[in-house]
Amino acid sequence: KKINEKKSKLTKFAKIKYFLKSSVSKNNNERLIKKVFEKLNNSKRPILLVGSGCVIDGVNQKKIEELITQIQVPIANSWGSLELIEDNNKFYVGAPGTVGKRTANIIIKNSDFILAIGNRIDLATTAYAPEKFGEQVKDFFVVDIDKGELKFHKKLGRKTINSGAKKFINDFLIHIKKNKTALEISNLQRKEWIEFCNTIKNKYSSRSYTKYISEVATKEGWSTYDVVEDLSNLLDKNKYIVTGSSGHGVEVFYSYFRVKSNQRVFHSPGLGSMGFALGSAIGIALSDNLKKESRVTLIETDGSFNTNPQELGIIANLNLKIDIYIFNNNGYLSIRNGQNKSFGGRLSGVNEKSGLGCANLKLLCESYGIKYAKANNNDELKQIINSNSNQTIERPTLTELMISKSEELLPKCMPQKDEKGNITSMPIEDMTPLLKLNELEEIMKYKELSSESIKIRKRLIK
Repeated sequence: KKINEKKSKLTKFAKIKYFLKSSVSKNNNERLIKKVFEKLNNSKRPILLVGSGCVIDGVNQKKIEELITQIQVPIANSWGSLELIEDNNKFYVGAPGTVGKRTANIIIKNSDFILAIGNRIDLATTAYAPEKFGEQVKDFFVVDIDKGELKFHKKLGRKTINSGAKKFINDFLIHIKKNKTALEISNLQRKEWIEFCNTIKNKYSSRSYTKYISEVATKEGWSTYDVVEDLSNLLDKNKYIVTGSSGHGVEVFYSYFRVKSNQRVFHSPGLGSMGFALGSAIGIALSDNLKKESRVTLIETDGSFNTNPQELGIIANLNLKIDIYIFNNNGYLSIRNGQNKSFGGRLSGVNEKSGLGCANLKLLCESYGIKYAKANNNDELKQIINSNSNQTIERPTLTELMISKSEELLPKCMPQKDEKGNITSMPIEDMTPLLKLNELEEIMKYKELSSESIKIRKRLIK
């Protein structure tokens, strides 16, 4: 009881301190809201960018849906805020970045107005070129509770607003509803921009495009891209999903998973701590917010799982309702790809042959009394997911997915060699596999092609 009382006092203190630091005067806040609204109204090609700051501040799918319904502009997110937008939202364009959606990267590069709410726009989001991200945009607003983060954006010439995401969105919605007529006129004038975004989305975010990427990326075996597509189709609405924080399988998941209504997706953005997922899943399974009939879905890779397998003991002992899906790609696939590319196939510590030892998951599950299954293809995975969803006995499960051991992460912003053999960093819109020059010119409708894109293609033509 004393511990709970102390915890309650600390929580209240933390909240008070939090709001004191993020508070802005009412008049100043109204002035800033008005300024953002005016610039949005005057823009021809706007985009909204939301991040994990929204999730932390209690913004949910319903609130984002309300905002998008009002302003009717394309919206992108970060991996940490994947849960905020249903994939079938007609304005959703995906998450930008080094291994983000080609769709999101192209649309951001063609935009003339960006409003980022609770998104610190980290290095991975900008393809490690923060000074070039949105460089063509005249009005780039960043809303963040952290004044330290805002200092960085000011140096890049962006307009900053120190506010919590939830408060800003609520105040912005109030202002929008008071000035709805002006916004409706602006939306009508953006018909060409919305049509352009839909064309890009239909081309590079479709299931057929995912299938194409799967065929290019997967050298042999069961494609991770196909597995993620199946998980998107089979996992129910309102599902709690926890993932690992790094690794090939997790990166494919965040690039291609299609979020449904009220699904929660828990990640560890910014940390990349291997082994995070098991502990996180335990916390969620014990949460008071988890409905009695709900089960937690855990997505993890074999290399990352291998750093924290003892947590299975807690899961088994407490008989937690967690369904664990382990992507077995024979160790550290991302590092293996890097070593193959940079060191001519000389491998070290990335699989069993090169010195990495991963646990036998079947024996591990037997020792803890956890139900074990193995899937080698999509049909087997479908049967296992349906069985886990319909089981009447409350018990944890672990399924080992025997996916490809030889697979690339695509599309991706990757450096290329020019005609002289020099390494050239490519712009965020020009991802590998490289598009043909005429196709790139077509999708860069509102922005000139970069000199890097033209120079690299001269080498390819030769």
